[in-house]
Amino acid sequence: MRRFAICWNTVIRSFMKIRSILLIPLLALFGALSAQEGPGTVNIRMEGEGFDRFAEQVEAQTSLKLYYNARWFEGKTFSFQADSVTVADALYDLLKGTGLYFNQVGSDRIIILPEKRLSMNLPGISSTTGS
Repeated sequence: MRRFAICWNTVIRSFMKIRSILLIPLLALFGALSAQEGPGTVNIRMEGEGFDRFAEQVEAQTSLKLYYNARWFEGKTFSFQADSVTVADALYDLLKGTGLYFNQVGSDRIIILPEKRLSMNLPGISSTTGS
């Protein structure tokens, strides 16, 4: 009986070694695959087009929704070519010099405004009627 117990312990130790040897490459492979195309990573192709084309490409490739005032982009055209770029990096490059800034709200919304910071505080109301 004792001999069987020693053999069983050897089998368990061998199994644990094999499991850890297989687990490390699998985790590395998963990490490499997820780093290639993350949820905020996009491929953008636009040449002399309006900002709405950029927003369409981002929204088609991610779960993000971009909110902006279309008047702020009237008469402006953009050219941008990139593969596997984060949405934040692409927006930073695209909005440079426009006086517009972006803020991500939650995991699925990006708001573009002429201010650097989006105020998350609501104004106080002095009465129940709102006046």
